[in-house]
Amino acid sequence: MSMNEPISVQEALIYVMVIVSASDNQMTDNELATIGDMIKMLPVFNGYDGNRIIPAAQRCGDILQEDNGLQLVLELVGDVLPAKLPLPQSSAVRLPVTGPSDPLGAGI
Repeated sequence: MSMNEPISVQEALIYVMVIVSASDNQMTDNELATIGDMIKMLPVFNGYDGNRIIPAAQRCGDILQEDNGLQLVLELVGDVLPAKLPLPQSSAVRLPVTGPSDPLGAGI
């Protein structure tokens, strides 16, 4: 994939995760593993080939090394990501409610 080709929504999200992870000028194996775990869990990545994670992260890193690299990555991401990602109905997750009516946080 050349840097002039559009990226997928999934790759754009990987770029965002890489930017956050590399904000301290390094990206550890643990951080890359966490990104992999998130990709396995998040519905937007259903069907995404896990073998594409490292190449996508490397492409992002290559772009970040260029002059104005961060700006370039943000523009790529901004051109692809919608304001709100649609979630499939099957991805709904019910979380326990806690609050004043549940002072002990028992989730009931």
